Amino acid sequence: MDLSSGVAAAVLAAAAVLLLLMRRRPERPVRSGYAATSPVGSDVDTLDAMVALGEAMSDANYTVNTVRETLDRVARHQGLGSAEVIVLPTAIIVSSRVRGQVLTRAVSTGFRPLTFQQVDAVDRIARSAREGALTTTQVTTMVRLMRDDRQPFRAYQRVAAYAVASGSLSVLLGAALSGVAVALILGLFVGVLLGVSQRLPDRTRPLITFGSAFVVSVTVFWLLNVAAVDAGALPSLVAPLVIFLPGAMLTTSVVELTTGQIVSGGARLAAGFMQLILLALGIVAAGTLVGVPAIALGPAQQPLGAVAPWIAVGVFGISIGIHQRAAPYALPWITALLYVAYSVQVLAEPLVGAVIAAFVAAVVMTPVAAHIARHGGPPAIVPFRPAFWLLVPGALGLVGVTTLFDTGTGSLNTIVATVATMVAVALGILAGSIVPRRRSVTSLPIF
Repeated sequence: MDLSSGVAAAVLAAAAVLLLLMRRRPERPVRSGYAATSPVGSDVDTLDAMVALGEAMSDANYTVNTVRETLDRVARHQGLGSAEVIVLPTAIIVSSRVRGQVLTRAVSTGFRPLTFQQVDAVDRIARSAREGALTTTQVTTMVRLMRDDRQPFRAYQRVAAYAVASGSLSVLLGAALSGVAVALILGLFVGVLLGVSQRLPDRTRPLITFGSAFVVSVTVFWLLNVAAVDAGALPSLVAPLVIFLPGAMLTTSVVELTTGQIVSGGARLAAGFMQLILLALGIVAAGTLVGVPAIALGPAQQPLGAVAPWIAVGVFGISIGIHQRAAPYALPWITALLYVAYSVQVLAEPLVGAVIAAFVAAVVMTPVAAHIARHGGPPAIVPFRPAFWLLVPGALGLVGVTTLFDTGTGSLNTIVATVATMVAVALGILAGSIVPRRRSVTSLPIF
């Protein structure tokens, strides 16, 4: 057993002990923040609360099945059993017959992504509403307060954190010291661009994605052409763009398609592939402008030593949590799940290959994330998403884009492996979700 495998086994053993100790703690209670009152409100208030909560959950990236199930339970608690709910990735429609009239509420969704702290608040509101512990007025008020609440970490802290996350991820992808330095600088640039883009209209998002991919690729290709070396090239290209990789969106689409949500799953699939196309266009344009150097696309090496990736996992967890504005108490849990996911990958990949290793990692980390959520940690979606960024689909998808410059069959093989890995992760999440599926939304990470 080599050093990495030994460390991975030790991390998983420590995680198992921690999870067993957590079982002695009581499950996280449902706290609404309000005094107990009669949960029943007017029918109009119920419809308003349902669309407000549904919009927030959609913005938090819950699947349509989870959103609809939550809204159905809210309607039953409020005595509105006749309510019909239609959930799409970009719209919520709620309708019910009230005193001989059909009342309908509709709202567009998916256009206001939430921070991790806001996702935490949405999960608590949804759990309370599902248990019938809130009035409809309280639901509406809490959703509004969630959106207006002051968020942790200032803009400059988020920019610096993303630069550090980019550098640490490049270590995990096998960068040399020069590659880490390039990834840090480019991560700083992308972090600033992401901060500026929040003040721009939504229609500029495709330009931000394309522009980031173009500038990062031009810089990396130009440096490689000048230095005539390829050490650390791929990590320096992938790491700063990790925030744009639609791995979670694509995997969500696969899950929804496999569970019969054709419209929602197809829409997410199209949006995810469009994001990859924008990244591809940026890389192709950069290659056309400055020329594409020879890039070695073999298995990732560890030029900084076998211990460096394990340090980088912790650094990545803290920094990406800060960038995504997680509540401070959630940062250790995010890091813990990252170590679990990475350890499983390290142990499984030599035995079963990268694709099956991604499946195994998804199976393991899904119930672990739910267990953390039930025993005092953040909702499962918060530590799960950074852990997902360590799995293969996102980075492998961009590797597939870069190998399109090859003249051989490497590009086709990598694209096939990318699709297979996305399906494997989706199936792993479905398999893992069977274990903890006994409580409310917290039991399922993003599904």
